[in-house]
Amino acid sequence: MQSSFMSSASNKKMKVGYQSTHSLNKGEPRDIIERCKNIIERLKGNLEAEKKKLNQVRLLYAKEVQSKTELSELLAQCIEEVKTEVINQRNTEKSFYSKSKLFSKRNR
Repeated sequence: MQSSFMSSASNKKMKVGYQSTHSLNKGEPRDIIERCKNIIERLKGNLEAEKKKLNQVRLLYAKEVQSKTELSELLAQCIEEVKTEVINQRNTEKSFYSKSKLFSKRNR
């Protein structure tokens, strides 16, 4: 008997919920139009806020790409400088080695 009581009570709750939701939809046309206008204005505001956020993110992305480009150029420049230094160092060592050979040959 409790189960039939519970099911009839839950049915009443469902009907009450349906009726209250259903009665909200039965507003005057002016109220419905006003609510729709409010919703549209709120959504337009949300859209504008999202557009601003998107523009900020795009700007940050562009700055990040620019920064990485500058770092890449700096790295390439450093690599070229190191290559030049290594070549100069090798040439200096070769020159010193050949001069020392010549000097040792002369002293013999």
